[in-house]
Amino acid sequence: MEERSGTRGGGSRPAGGLVVGRVAGAPVVVDAWWPLGALVLAAVYVPTATRVAHPLDGLAAVGLPTGAVVALMTVAFVVLLLGSVALHEVAHALVARGHGHAVRSVTLTAWGGRTTYDPRGTTPRSHLLTALAGPAVNVALALALGGLAAALGTTATTAWGFVVVQVLLAGAAANGVVAVVNLVPALPYDGGAALEAVVWRLTRDRATATRVAAASGYGIAVAIVAVLAAWWLLAQSSPPPLVLAWGLVLAVLVWHGASRAAASAVPAARAATLDPAKLVRPVTVVAPDATIDAALSTLLADGVRAVVVPDALGRPIAWADGAALAAAPAERRACHVLEVATALAPAGPVDASLTGIDLFDAVRAVADAPVIVAVRHGRVVGLIVVAEVVAALRAPSRRTPRSDRPQDN
Repeated sequence: MEERSGTRGGGSRPAGGLVVGRVAGAPVVVDAWWPLGALVLAAVYVPTATRVAHPLDGLAAVGLPTGAVVALMTVAFVVLLLGSVALHEVAHALVARGHGHAVRSVTLTAWGGRTTYDPRGTTPRSHLLTALAGPAVNVALALALGGLAAALGTTATTAWGFVVVQVLLAGAAANGVVAVVNLVPALPYDGGAALEAVVWRLTRDRATATRVAAASGYGIAVAIVAVLAAWWLLAQSSPPPLVLAWGLVLAVLVWHGASRAAASAVPAARAATLDPAKLVRPVTVVAPDATIDAALSTLLADGVRAVVVPDALGRPIAWADGAALAAAPAERRACHVLEVATALAPAGPVDASLTGIDLFDAVRAVADAPVIVAVRHGRVVGLIVVAEVVAALRAPSRRTPRSDRPQDN
């Protein structure tokens, strides 16, 4: 799961990906590297399938050699596990959508999946439930597949029945592993997001929560390496190659995720200090057929810094500051204000009453536009210059203020 304000539309997809469907209003994308993940899963499972298939000489009697049985078992296992990963991501998307977040994309990658959604309006409760939705699906699948295998195991009397049971058991075990790995309390894993949500709820400070989840990730990465080293030293033999490889890969991924989370906590802390009173330029609205002279007079009378020009339907389409209006030659003052106005990029307005991280998320969601219209109760009240928001984020802050805004439980 990945909580991110993107500028991409719901129908966009990453380069190299293949859209295979839609869920929660977002495209389901298969990453270009996804086949590599399928091959790795197949390679991991082939030894198990071989051990199961070799004693089943009865299948050879019906014209199906052991190699074919191994191939069928491997394909069935890979499809079962990749389908489980897809359901894991779908669960994230549906719960995020249920909490009012626009889901941007559901991407299936070589090493799992990623669900990206707009975090505006996120609360500790919605963040926690969205994070835990994926592992909950894997736990449910592990129990269902394990229960089905147990039920069939008591009645299976043929070699084919035994094969099916073994594939179901492997799928149950794999889903259990997926659930456990995803619950590791380190970002960007779901367990890290859950830890972040809990600390956020307790401290009312999301930047602090992110730093705690990052610190947990560093500790877990070090602990994994320490366990592998202790195994090597105390047992006087190296861990099995597969255990060693996966352990080191997991440690590297956890450390990398912790580093990214720690880096993101810095701008998040600064974003918490954003004040709309300092970032929203007050404006007044003038008619599209207003003259430059009339617009300048209105601007001076209202004591604002700029004017916004709407179209016939009342949608803001252009803006002009006082300097641009005053710079117009006297002989052009009777011309329409649109002749000196700057067109506004087609971006949604931002609520001028938002503060802190909510204001940052709203601006970032439409950050392709250099200037954004700010509204309050549906009425245009100002403009936000994205460059000024960026400058505010780069300005160091002494501390991150705690939010006293009640959180949704």
